[in-house]
Amino acid sequence: MRAATTGRADTNASGTRMSPEQVHLEHPRTTDRVAIRYGTIFILLHGAVALLHEAAHRILPVGLPTLKYAIAYAFVGVLPIVAMVLLWTSRRRMGIWLLLISMAGSLVYAGAHHFVMNNPDHINQVPRGAWLPVFQVTAVVMLILEAFGCWLSVWLLARTKDATVPA
Repeated sequence: MRAATTGRADTNASGTRMSPEQVHLEHPRTTDRVAIRYGTIFILLHGAVALLHEAAHRILPVGLPTLKYAIAYAFVGVLPIVAMVLLWTSRRRMGIWLLLISMAGSLVYAGAHHFVMNNPDHINQVPRGAWLPVFQVTAVVMLILEAFGCWLSVWLLARTKDATVPA
């Protein structure tokens, strides 16, 4: 972020002198690239784990009511993809907010269904089979990724809050 109070490009808003690396990292275009790069990599990684988890759902099989599948697909599949598309547009902050919403929703929903509620989707209630370890491990990995995705979204929002400041 460029200093509004001092007018110097090598100081932050409080007037503290920044190193060249800090100046570069706080430049709006750099923060945009960071949001695009980190957000896209994270969404693709989360999507790959989610696809593996979905395969385990189908192979074991772990049946869920249609409404629960719709909710899961919305938060785990559709919203992150829409967020990733928005990251590549001028609506970057909206994409980051959507990523935060989808990861928080996924974290609460999947956390409750896989680890708390007694239902067919609980990691200890799933039918036995060769894919049971895949189901259990991907459930844990997704929970970790979704918590990390919430943190990443908040971090990116903090870094891009002044992205509209002219270069």
